[in-house]
Amino acid sequence: MLFGNIAGIAGVKKKIMAGYELGRDYAQVSYIEQGMEKPESAAVVTGKEIFGIPTVLCKRVGVNQWYYGRSAEKMADTDSIVKVDHLLDKARSGDKIEVDGEQYDPSALLALFIKRSLSILSSICGLDEIDSIMFTVESLDDRMIGILDGISKNLGLDKTSIYFQDYAESFFHYMMYQPHELWNKDVISCLYDGERAHIYVMNRNTQKTPVVVIINESMAEGLLLPVMPTEDSEDALASLDTRFEKLFEDVCAGNTQSCVYLLGEGFKKEWMKKSLKVLCSNGRRVFQGNNLFSTGACFCLMDMRKPSAESASHIYLGRDKLRANVGINVFDQGREEYFSIFDAGTTWYDAQMETDCIMGDDQTIQVIVTPLDGQKVHTEVLTIRDIPERPPRTSRIHISFTMKSIYEVKVTVTDMGFGEIFPSSGQKQEFSIRLDQ
Repeated sequence: MLFGNIAGIAGVKKKIMAGYELGRDYAQVSYIEQGMEKPESAAVVTGKEIFGIPTVLCKRVGVNQWYYGRSAEKMADTDSIVKVDHLLDKARSGDKIEVDGEQYDPSALLALFIKRSLSILSSICGLDEIDSIMFTVESLDDRMIGILDGISKNLGLDKTSIYFQDYAESFFHYMMYQPHELWNKDVISCLYDGERAHIYVMNRNTQKTPVVVIINESMAEGLLLPVMPTEDSEDALASLDTRFEKLFEDVCAGNTQSCVYLLGEGFKKEWMKKSLKVLCSNGRRVFQGNNLFSTGACFCLMDMRKPSAESASHIYLGRDKLRANVGINVFDQGREEYFSIFDAGTTWYDAQMETDCIMGDDQTIQVIVTPLDGQKVHTEVLTIRDIPERPPRTSRIHISFTMKSIYEVKVTVTDMGFGEIFPSSGQKQEFSIRLDQ
């Protein structure tokens, strides 16, 4: 994509890349268009830095009229309104939801919310001007991928490229666009919603080329933030502050950190005293905000078009990323050469490769696994037994490589014959290779 200031040219549509954070309680949208140096977040309230869109729908009783976000929250206590909250959790469960006497698919309601919430960009662009969207969620498992994939098909954005990633990966891409002094050591981000704290610690192994980045995650539950002031709320806040003090002491122990990001609604109230002192010690810089993940998702889309120098020199090995290079040895003009199949850092459910080869004299395929996480390089020798016997180098085979999980490669070898001399038998042989040996 070419970037240039063309917004004022008649008849030329904008091309917007959007990062969409879909959280348990709030959604946020960031975007970048032609002429912008970095993403901006779409404000819910004009002129105010309020970016969170409550993941809530409301339906007017007896009428097919739906409201979303802050409008839905304001109307939720009205007698003629039915409220549907926790849309993401309900979509994960898959159980039908009764609204105003009718049964609804929770994924369909979540799709409705997403489509309505994208209207926050209406002052900037139309839906047909969104070139690509990166959805980022806290946890990207098989269930979540299926939900998002189904939703993306219902958005009506036929020409739009839609991608998914988790918060950790968005965090990585966000940091790659920050000043180097903020990530020359470990970086911590803590997402706190008033009940639980999800902690991410980004570590860089500079002894590797490219630099290997791993983000370790942990969860602390039962950190209840008092909502309403009561006689006991001050004591409760002091106790919460003490628990976070201990939590941050444990997280920061053993390594040095450049900075800390405090994210989520739970950090908006000024209750941190002792815990903030812990974070601000040892030269750490502390930032507070709520749009890191949606902005990071935008940065990722930018990298997909043209990687930045920092992104190109780093490789992120997340929990859904391959942690090893996978390739095969082949002979080309009498010389043995390495042929790459999968690169470390590839999302495992996107990893697929097919190629054709001529079988050698020994009827084997050597698959080389090169881990980037400290494990030893190992070679898997696949012996082909289910293909008809033929003279050496007169059997062409089709090899399909598919990741079944982050650690398992399925290899399917199909006999293609050798032209008219030896017709294909169609016989297949399957192998399974573990990457974590």
